[in-house]
Amino acid sequence: MDHVNDDIDEGSSTNQKKIKKSNQRRRELQNVFIAYDMEEQMKKKVEKKEKKLSRQLTQQELLSQADETANKVVENDSIFIDDLEDLGLNSIIDLSAQYPERQTTLFNKKQWKDITNKCPSYTFNDTLYRGVDEAANSVFDLYNPKQSATRNWNLMYQQVISLKGQYNAELNDSFRDIDFCLYFYESLFMLQKHYEYLFTDDIDNSEWDMIVKFWGPVMERLFTGTGLRLKWDDTILTMDDVTTVGHFKVDMRVINDTKIQKLNSEEDLAVAEAAKSDPGVLKYQSDRCKLLSESKVIIDNFVAKGRDVNSVYSIQFCGFEMMIISLSLFSNGLYVGNEVHHVQIDDRLQKCCNYLSTVKQLLCFRDETIEFLHKSDDVKLDLAANRASVKGAKYNAASEEKKAELVKSDWTRGTWVPPRRKESAPAPIPSNLVSR
Repeated sequence: MDHVNDDIDEGSSTNQKKIKKSNQRRRELQNVFIAYDMEEQMKKKVEKKEKKLSRQLTQQELLSQADETANKVVENDSIFIDDLEDLGLNSIIDLSAQYPERQTTLFNKKQWKDITNKCPSYTFNDTLYRGVDEAANSVFDLYNPKQSATRNWNLMYQQVISLKGQYNAELNDSFRDIDFCLYFYESLFMLQKHYEYLFTDDIDNSEWDMIVKFWGPVMERLFTGTGLRLKWDDTILTMDDVTTVGHFKVDMRVINDTKIQKLNSEEDLAVAEAAKSDPGVLKYQSDRCKLLSESKVIIDNFVAKGRDVNSVYSIQFCGFEMMIISLSLFSNGLYVGNEVHHVQIDDRLQKCCNYLSTVKQLLCFRDETIEFLHKSDDVKLDLAANRASVKGAKYNAASEEKKAELVKSDWTRGTWVPPRRKESAPAPIPSNLVSR
């Protein structure tokens, strides 16, 4: 028995040694794993800090470039207000804001009032569309508050269809404006009858629901027969005068197709951005700033080619809410934006008469865009007629006088396009972003 017990004790001791050795080995492996994990975490932290430092250095280099190219702000626009030597803004000022919001917070109330007084907004004169008024009023006069909604809808819709046969723009181009007005109301009536969910807040409608089913067809009808083309869905804005790695992607562009050495070239005349109903302050402000910058590029493109411009107009859609915005090269280095028209459409028949002003403002938007192109084309023809002669200076007196008139080429400023993603490096700052 003693030998058996000794064997058991010896076996037990051997097992304990093995267990102890195994536990020690496991602890060693755990320590190795912990050390490896800590090393990986430290490596990731170091890489993250290196990326952050690299971005900071890139931003410092860009700021250094700006200091080298624009280390002194020079007053050029001749717009002064009390207590401020210069506006100190980045080329564009949007006067559509009401105090205190957006850029107004950079000034006190009196200063903002002074600015708005010195830079009056461009407005549309829509009193010329009397034929549109007569046709539309014949529809509105049929509305009777004592009748049911269905009865009112049937009478008003029937009148629109009857008038469309009478004012067919494809048979008589002089009916183009009335035809557009009737198409606008026909589209609105059809929405009210068959797409009620578009007017409901508790249904998640996208930004393109309103564009595809209402604004898109309306805008296409507006420019039918003008020779201009609408291009939709995030296409790149033409930036002839800008050397930058950034691009503006535009929801809608009004384009004039031209030929350069037998190749088609797109000439942007106006733009639009779309968002869903109540997009939030950030998206609303972002689209507004983007529209103004895009309009600035259009102005600069024309001025760079020696073609004089006055104002460029754009449209901001937020569901059934629409704003027409103007931007003008007001003075040397100063672009002024403003809101020309605002409307919010709903599904109430009794409010249809309120949208007549919107119809006429859209017609003005179309006509101003066409006029903008024609005026710039006239300047282009004048430039061609006064092109410098190869014979020498004495033959170029007329062209030199014409060049002296085109002072707006000195008014423009560079355009900086911010990166679309956080991880993207900022574009280089133009040398003339602030002053020449």
